[in-house]
Amino acid sequence: MSDQAQVWILDNGQQKVAIAFAELVAVVRHPDIYTLPYSSSWSNRFSHWQNNIIPVINLSERLEKRIEAPLPTSQTKKHNMLCILAYPGKNDVAYGGFLTQHPPYDITISNDMAYHLPQPVQAWQSISRSCINYQSELIPILNISAIYAP
Repeated sequence: MSDQAQVWILDNGQQKVAIAFAELVAVVRHPDIYTLPYSSSWSNRFSHWQNNIIPVINLSERLEKRIEAPLPTSQTKKHNMLCILAYPGKNDVAYGGFLTQHPPYDITISNDMAYHLPQPVQAWQSISRSCINYQSELIPILNISAIYAP
């Protein structure tokens, strides 16, 4: 049994995160992102993909659990890619979106790369499976279901 696995690295410009290899199903370049009024800033965005409404989570704000006005449009346009992530839904596959500045890339990870979660540890514990130290950078491995279907 191998202690190695493939993961995707996603970079939103503030934090790199990893997801299981099978969870990334598409990358949309220059996506249309819409804002929902009267909702928290970490969960007030959505997009469309293949006849699905895709919730787009702002991970930085999710970790801080901010409830405030959305970012100005000029700040949200810096993300030129939307990664479509799949996770088990109630009856079928469900999808969520993660905005990135750079294309995702895959790496091979192993047990000897395991490391403690970055700060704020308590916030990361609720949405991460574990963490790796890759090229001297702590990269949490996200639990997609915990983020999009808490």
